[in-house]
Amino acid sequence: MSFRIESNMNQVLQSLIIKLDDGFSIETEKALRMAGNDALAMVQDRVQQRGDGVNGKIQTKASKRYGAYSKYYGKHRDSKGRQTGFIDFTFNGDLWRSWQILNSTPTMVEIGFNQSSQSDKAEYLEAYFGSVFALNNEEEQKVLSTFEDEFENELRL
Repeated sequence: MSFRIESNMNQVLQSLIIKLDDGFSIETEKALRMAGNDALAMVQDRVQQRGDGVNGKIQTKASKRYGAYSKYYGKHRDSKGRQTGFIDFTFNGDLWRSWQILNSTPTMVEIGFNQSSQSDKAEYLEAYFGSVFALNNEEEQKVLSTFEDEFENELRL
């Protein structure tokens, strides 16, 4: 089972690809993989380094807090030497290790979690905190730019 990332990144890139000749399938797949890798890195960086979801800060719903976390979980994180200043979804690293490109073709790239346990965890986190593992508007534009740049580079080779 995989957790499919739903954003209009695929639709934006797909609409660009449809305008291209079928003879460029290798080039488009390479460019899509590069754009997918950028998307992975941007989402992970946004969450791990700033504690931001798609629409702003990731915040607990708990009334009693320890740092940015619920009182219980914040103390648990602190006792294990983890930061508590913002929610970063990183405790042992399993979630982010499984955050990868799952599939790519000449017309799409799918990113998500390659382990069902991590996919289930991500689904729970988004149900609690809101949209996190999708791209925000700025990230979508950067991913599109990466695709365009990489596609042009592949054509020059």
